Amino acid sequence: TPFAEWARRLAAHAASGAPRGEEASWTGPERMRARPLPRIAAPGRNTGLAARTLEQSLDAGETRRLLKRVAPACEAQVNDVLLAALAPALAAWAGGPVAVDMEGHGREDLFPELDLSRTVGWFTAIHPVVLERGEADEDPRAAVRRVRDLLRAVPEGGIGYGLLRFAPDGAAPSPRLAAIPPADALFHYAGVMAPGTAGAGLFGRPLAGPTGPAQDPEDERPHLVEISCAVQDGRLHATWRWAGEVLDGDAVAAAADAFLRRLRALVRSLGAGPAAPLPMMSACTGCHGTDDDRPASCPGLCGLAVPFGEADFAAPLGDPVPGR
Repeated sequence: TPFAEWARRLAAHAASGAPRGEEASWTGPERMRARPLPRIAAPGRNTGLAARTLEQSLDAGETRRLLKRVAPACEAQVNDVLLAALAPALAAWAGGPVAVDMEGHGREDLFPELDLSRTVGWFTAIHPVVLERGEADEDPRAAVRRVRDLLRAVPEGGIGYGLLRFAPDGAAPSPRLAAIPPADALFHYAGVMAPGTAGAGLFGRPLAGPTGPAQDPEDERPHLVEISCAVQDGRLHATWRWAGEVLDGDAVAAAADAFLRRLRALVRSLGAGPAAPLPMMSACTGCHGTDDDRPASCPGLCGLAVPFGEADFAAPLGDPVPGR
């Protein structure tokens, strides 16, 4: 399906008023209780130039248990486990429930007759969820499943939120959504990215090293803090990028440390048993090695059905993967 056809159909879908049925999902009492992240006394601008970065990682053994034991033990996805660790860290920082924008792949099955599996384009969809601290004595498995159920309740992968808030031509934006302050935080889990070999797959190996800014450093950033996670070279890496002139750096570091401590506690608690059978997944995976390595079930870009962890670029079913 051409990207332009998808765009036309999406605009028509928004103009039809169909997403209006989701409005209550984005304006409920939980969303209204969400608190902003504390600002410094005299905040400045939230530009790329003023952004600061903090890097974290699990070791290879912790990452392996996270992928192959913890998530399957909870009948959940890695994304659920990461958010279960992030929720108490952000809620403690904000002093209550906090809204977090989730970046997802955006290739939703809204129109059965359209096939986006081989369409090249930017499909990313962003929608908010409200994370809460949970009970102090909450069972780790219950904590992960609570977040899992929260994410599974999001209608249509959250694509309707953007259609309501930033209505395309011919559709009217939702005044109720426009009146709610946007989320201060963004979370993105990019899945498992294993380095390829030169010439392997459609795009070859991932480019190492700096590539320059993705936007004008003087532009205003949409979020005060972005938490991006990915598994690369066998280790989970988490990057916190925040507004250095708006948020207190020590507070960000404390939240990041709390997130990593909680994640490691979940891995220790839930990852001690034998590895669970890995679920079959079908996601936007890029290519599975060279043409000789790729199973017949893989059409080239998407739909590769293999156990999670065996694809060169994959994420568990349901986890946000950038549709880029």
